[in-house]
Amino acid sequence: MFCGCIKDIFCPEFSIQDSIIQLNNVLELLTELDNKYEKEIDIKRTEIKNLCKKTNNKNTKKLFLIKTIKLIEHQRYSIQKRMIACQSKQYQLESLNIAKIQINALKTSSHTFKKFMKDNDINKIEKLQDDFSDLIEQVIEINDIIKDNPSVVDLNLDDIDIDYELKRLTHEDYHLLPTVPTNPLVSKEIELTEHVDSSSPLLVRA
Repeated sequence: MFCGCIKDIFCPEFSIQDSIIQLNNVLELLTELDNKYEKEIDIKRTEIKNLCKKTNNKNTKKLFLIKTIKLIEHQRYSIQKRMIACQSKQYQLESLNIAKIQINALKTSSHTFKKFMKDNDINKIEKLQDDFSDLIEQVIEINDIIKDNPSVVDLNLDDIDIDYELKRLTHEDYHLLPTVPTNPLVSKEIELTEHVDSSSPLLVRA
């Protein structure tokens, strides 16, 4: 913002972006003037050509037009020098603006790193690692205690007994054998029958 004095032209309140915009506006005005002078020079040259086509015409008008063209060209040359100066300053300010953005990014990155190191101190991380290792050891001890609990009966299996049981179960037609009756009367009849058969004359003769 201008305060109404010449010193305000160099007022530091202007940002880099504002300065770039102002230079761009000046550059547009200078470009319009350059185009205007170019058109005027073309018009003057056209007039000189038209005068040259006329036979009965003095050179006074032609000389005047030529001097006018030289004056406009000189002014145009001055305008073009200003345009180059404005473009140079604009490029410098753009580079300065990029440098400012880069510096702000570095400051932000530095602040982020400092905050990270403050929140994640090396000693805290080492303590966290030690605590984690202790917890793992405690879990292993708990598993060992549960495993070695005397209330849990360990099976003591003998290989010989297992082999014998396997042979007994896989004996030929073992599962097809009839079940022996346990009724006392039936058992008595079987004994009498066996006794009679053994005392038969046919068996004695044989």
